[in-house]
Amino acid sequence: MTSRDPALRDAPAITGAWCVSPFGDGPDALFEGWLTGAPAFGSVRRFDTSGLPSQVGGEMPDPAEPWPGGLRGAAHLDACVVAAFTRSGLPRGARVAVIVATTKGFLDAGRQVADAHPAHDAAAPARRVADVLRTRFGASVPGPGSDFGPLTISTACASGTTAIAVAAAAAADHDDAGFDAVVVAGIDLLSDFVFRGFAALGALDAAPCRPFDVGRAGLTPSEGAAVIVLEPAHRAAARRAPLLGRVLGFGLSNDAVHPTAPARDGSGMLRAIRGAFATSRTEPAHLGHVHAHGTATPFNDAMEIRALSAALGGAAVPVTTLKGSIGHTFGAAGLIETIASLEAVRRGVLPGIAGLRTPEPGLDLVTAPRQLTSPQFLKIGAGFGGFNAAVVVEGVRP
Repeated sequence: MTSRDPALRDAPAITGAWCVSPFGDGPDALFEGWLTGAPAFGSVRRFDTSGLPSQVGGEMPDPAEPWPGGLRGAAHLDACVVAAFTRSGLPRGARVAVIVATTKGFLDAGRQVADAHPAHDAAAPARRVADVLRTRFGASVPGPGSDFGPLTISTACASGTTAIAVAAAAAADHDDAGFDAVVVAGIDLLSDFVFRGFAALGALDAAPCRPFDVGRAGLTPSEGAAVIVLEPAHRAAARRAPLLGRVLGFGLSNDAVHPTAPARDGSGMLRAIRGAFATSRTEPAHLGHVHAHGTATPFNDAMEIRALSAALGGAAVPVTTLKGSIGHTFGAAGLIETIASLEAVRRGVLPGIAGLRTPEPGLDLVTAPRQLTSPQFLKIGAGFGGFNAAVVVEGVRP
């Protein structure tokens, strides 16, 4: 998938961002935790993991505010929406489209499936974001049945990166969009349902995950919430909005080879990356870094190495990932990791991959913090069902 024009006509501006991760609240806590090289993992507290191959997971701190409707995830999502929208400086009454990336909605416990709990509705987070925007900021949010009223994207673990791509295309085609900004959110919670599912697949590492390490043995499940605000660039410039970055281009593809495993040759991911380069008119030499998906599963990391090696064509581009530090946040991953990379650009420092001791050959994998040489980066995501997503983003340096 690419935009209708060979390049995005009006590269959307990122004017607001916030996240909650196992490191705590906000981009500063996220980046500073990433920079230490120590993981934010611990023994899972919220449910019983005895008898499972791993007891390690990444959990967000309990929210300070009461849980709306008894839903912990709703409280975290509310906080992200309020913080990101406030930082964007958008006026009250702004016309706002909503896109939410998730794999399980507000699912927090396996019993919710059997009990038909309302939180099992995957569209609940999108409705929640729209409600917060209307009630807290007087925003005009398109209702159900409209093109963006509100939209839920669930392309497995590629959901967050896919949502950024869809939002960028919508914001770039602003003349006929009918809104002032797009609020893109991601949310997924750590639950026994998810944990036991990955255990059944043999995809968990008993120790903290080690992305791109030759001895990697699986992922570490985690949870997180994040929100990014995108606006047409000319509108953001006209109101002198704070600029965190721009989405320059994107590419989406699907392997369609297996229900869970990626195409081993990396061909699907390569198509997505080349689509992102084409729509952004970016070349590998322009990139300061790649923020890989990096689940630490044997097949995924090998696929990414093949795809990135082919896409970069020998260019010495540093490759890192946040998952060694906070684990896999599923639908929120693409958004949280993009926010982390924007912080890296702002500070001029690229943290390394936590847990990486013996790197796989083929890429310039970052094992210790480095100075960044370019504000542009490539963010990629992959998911069950063969979903692949790639976005080229340009951060802002002071």
